[in-house]
Amino acid sequence: MQLKFSIITPSYNMLNYLKLCHASVVSQTGVSVEHIVVDGGSTDGTVEWLKYQKGIKWISELDNGMYDALNKGFEMASGNIIGHLNADEQYLPNTLKNIYNYYISNNNTDIIFGDTIIIDKSGNYICSKKSYYANKWFLLSSHLYFLTSTMFFKRKIIDEGNRYNINFKNIGDIEFVVRLFDKKYKFNHIKEYFALFTITGKNLSYDNSAKIEWSTLIKKYKFIQFFKIPLNLVRIIIKILSFGYYDKTPLVYDVFISENEKSTQKVTKTNYKWPSAIGSISE
Repeated sequence: MQLKFSIITPSYNMLNYLKLCHASVVSQTGVSVEHIVVDGGSTDGTVEWLKYQKGIKWISELDNGMYDALNKGFEMASGNIIGHLNADEQYLPNTLKNIYNYYISNNNTDIIFGDTIIIDKSGNYICSKKSYYANKWFLLSSHLYFLTSTMFFKRKIIDEGNRYNINFKNIGDIEFVVRLFDKKYKFNHIKEYFALFTITGKNLSYDNSAKIEWSTLIKKYKFIQFFKIPLNLVRIIIKILSFGYYDKTPLVYDVFISENEKSTQKVTKTNYKWPSAIGSISE
């Protein structure tokens, strides 16, 4: 089976990060990949830069937020494996090749997700975000505990009409994943680091608007409030048993610091506390 990746990046006035993001996509080896950039009408030189990039399929126009941009990217995608990589994120080396190999040998899996390293603007390590067994009830009783930069899914998911709900401006990714659970798509976690997530200061935060959206989301699952504590207890136990708070050190990763230059970082002491700057749940 021949697989092609479509990697969708929504962006707005993020040119410096977008360059690094794109470098991480085109540096992937052993796979066929198209990088789709859906720009929201940037004024920072993004459009001028995009015009001279041969490896990017792109549009630049006003949109109704990040999830609207992603839906536009779905329409532009020609690949049979879809990924979502924000401008402030990067793929680690061999990520797409590893995903390719997994899908070839596990054709019954619809959605794959992995682990993430959180970095600062200079590429320095902040913490690790390790995922574990995918379960809708764990998610609804806590948070989306895997980042979309590590999530890849089969094209059939968009061919069957699934799109982001643009009424959710802050937690559209969570709402999307919950719907995929409801439709019985099969998730699998791979215990590997796939991506880097940069704390830029412009990341979507878990603020009051997100809390309101969360309340709207769980209305369908009102009973979850009665099981929140035991579900979270089981979830954390599973994370512990999955080595979600452990890495063999040193943890070594490569990060693009310019379009043509990578830096190798070696971490001797790992951390698993989610940055308070994002305002999300730390577990």
